[in-house]
Amino acid sequence: MNESHCPWQVFALHHEPGERLCVFITNVTDFGLFCALNGGIDGDIEGLVHLSDITWEPDDTDAIQQYSVGSEVEVQILSIDVARQRVSLGIKQLRDPPDSGRRRGGRNGPTDPTPVLPRPRGPRPSLSGFARPQVASD
Repeated sequence: MNESHCPWQVFALHHEPGERLCVFITNVTDFGLFCALNGGIDGDIEGLVHLSDITWEPDDTDAIQQYSVGSEVEVQILSIDVARQRVSLGIKQLRDPPDSGRRRGGRNGPTDPTPVLPRPRGPRPSLSGFARPQVASD
């Protein structure tokens, strides 16, 4: 294929990861949704929304059943691999993960002002030079 007419190169020139697109589903499989890029159902290339990128729920394998061929869906471009001729798409990335509130706030959620401090890295300090307290016995 002529490099100047490679549809994946053309797609990569006009789009980038993180961008949102409205696409049409061309095939629904057990492992994900194939979506037409660069047009409707007869687009030049297809991207894949893998099953793991449909919903944040880890065990929701039924989520794929709400989609059908010909349906329009909004997706986010996750990656474009021109060499392997693959475009990875995601649906769940359009929404915050269910536990994202805990990460934004303090130790106990978004309204907790207590800062979450990073754990120190590296070896733990040795306590061998310290004397152990003696417990008095009766």
